Amino acid sequence: MVEEKLRRAFGYLNRYLMVPLFRLGLAPFIGSPFGGYIMVLKVIGRKTGKLRYTPVNYAIADGNVYCLAGFGAISDWYRNLLAYPNIEAMMPGGTIAGIADTVTDSFVFAHCTRLHQFGFCDMLYLHFTRSNR
Repeated sequence: MVEEKLRRAFGYLNRYLMVPLFRLGLAPFIGSPFGGYIMVLKVIGRKTGKLRYTPVNYAIADGNVYCLAGFGAISDWYRNLLAYPNIEAMMPGGTIAGIADTVTDSFVFAHCTRLHQFGFCDMLYLHFTRSNR
C-alpha cells in the first residue's frame, strides 16, 4: 500500500518536474555528489510501443553507465528495458544511445552499489555508445 503510493508520487514528480527540466536543457543543474546524479532514459513501452521518459539515478564506472531500479523488478521502466533493451539516455552532457543489460556479476554489483551509496535492487548494466543526436 505504502509502496504503491510512493511509486505514484514518484511518477507525478518525474512526469511533471524531472522530465520537463531535462527537455528544457536544465539537466546540468540537477544532481550533486550528495543527492546523486540523474539521467532520463528514453524507453519503448512493452505494451503500447510508445516512447516513455524515466528519470533514474546513475553512476559512471569503467566507461559504462550504471543505474538502479529503485522498486526492483516491478519497475515499469525496468520491464520495458527487458522487452526493448535499445535505449537513449539524456544525460547532463548530452544524449547517448546504448543497449541495457542486467548486472549479474556480484563484484560489479557491489562496486556500483558503493558508487550510488544506497542499496536498491536489480541494477541494470547499461553499455552505451555515442549517439549522433
